Amino acid sequence: MNILKKFSRLARPFWAGAHGRIQWLMLAVLIGFTLCSITISVWIAAWDKRFYDALAAFDGASMPTLIVEYLGYMAMIIGCIVCGDWLQKRLIFRWRTHLTEQFQQNWLEGHKHYRLRLIGEPDNPDQRIAEDIYLLADKSIGLFRSFINNIAKFSAFVAVLWTLSGVQTFNIGGRDITVHGYLVWVALIYSVISTLIAHLVGRKLKNLNIDRQHREADYRAALLRVRDHAEQIAFYNGGEAETGRLKQRYLRIRDNWRRLTNCEFRQETFWATYVRISIFIPILATLPMYLAKTMTFGDMMQTRTSFARVQDSFGWFTDSYRRLIEWAAVVERLSGFQTALEQVEQEGISTARPAPALTLNNHRQSGILVLQNLTVHTQTGSPLLTDINLEAHAPNGYCLKAEAASANPPCCAPSQAYGRITKAASPSTAASSFCPNAPTSPPTPCAIPSAIPTPPAKTTKSFRRPWNKSD
Repeated sequence: MNILKKFSRLARPFWAGAHGRIQWLMLAVLIGFTLCSITISVWIAAWDKRFYDALAAFDGASMPTLIVEYLGYMAMIIGCIVCGDWLQKRLIFRWRTHLTEQFQQNWLEGHKHYRLRLIGEPDNPDQRIAEDIYLLADKSIGLFRSFINNIAKFSAFVAVLWTLSGVQTFNIGGRDITVHGYLVWVALIYSVISTLIAHLVGRKLKNLNIDRQHREADYRAALLRVRDHAEQIAFYNGGEAETGRLKQRYLRIRDNWRRLTNCEFRQETFWATYVRISIFIPILATLPMYLAKTMTFGDMMQTRTSFARVQDSFGWFTDSYRRLIEWAAVVERLSGFQTALEQVEQEGISTARPAPALTLNNHRQSGILVLQNLTVHTQTGSPLLTDINLEAHAPNGYCLKAEAASANPPCCAPSQAYGRITKAASPSTAASSFCPNAPTSPPTPCAIPSAIPTPPAKTTKSFRRPWNKSD
């Protein structure tokens, strides 16, 4: 029940929002296509009886009519399935769009994307927004449609199977036991036993899938870090260190993958056995009646079809077990992200710092950036740049750096020092230099302060290669 409460919190804004009627109308039409396909399946089951009876009687004259009738059923059911799938995809994307806008706005407003880091943000919020939101919409609607489909199948075929089963009398221990609709009870008992076994075999899949998403996201984040900081890594010869870090992240994926595949192997072995036995049970159950000539060959085939539909309905949980586990894992991850955002908003963590002697005027209409009396410090509090006054226009770029004679490190790494500003003015008291670059050309690195060792000549080429592939 806890997972359903979390899902309700995530789904309510979309289904109960301003445009909720449109969503519900699309869902109703989708259900309509599903019910139509089930109705046609009932017609096909009745056709099975007529076709196989004619086949057993060698009635060739009836075959053309039966074949044309079957082709008509196929055309109708294909149309229902295709139209239903198309509408389902449209509804999934509408839900994804709504959730994406909701989480993006909530994540960015009030500087929550920064404030989350102060209290330990959920891992990889980018993946929550980009991937988990889609998975939530896709799996939720897919599972709901599958559930409705199975309820409709049960309602349509259980009466047919009950009638075909008739009344059977069994002698057990010298006592006669009469059972009405015994094939329905066989399907129910078989499905209950299969469901319990499926849960015991695959109960660890949920946590393993959650862990897999976490580890995959960590590895992807490490790769993105290398790409975003490629210049610094190349300049300081950090390739070996990054290789070790990536290897550690990938080993965590491998360990999880082994446990996950072992668990899935057990679950898939059971599921394959369950499906094969399900095919054989109705034939075995109706064979005595057929051999006793109380059931025709057509009745036997119709019974097999009806039993399969009813058994599918009873065994929906078993058939959908892995999808349910993956859906629950997605709900847990998104709910954790939503809870973290709400916690930040409620606690109102302040990120304010002592105001520096800085006046920042951003003339948005004219594209002018004005800095007055700017002072830049290192993390230890040592001053890097002091009393900077700057007026610049977009879109060209400039770079500020510390004095060459200073022992302090530069104020920014070469790949982090650029903004697109057109014109700048710096007072003589500011220790700064400017490195303009056209927006379409690679950045030209600033002069390196003398306190930083110049890289050896053999590293110059590898340092420049990320900027010019033709080098």
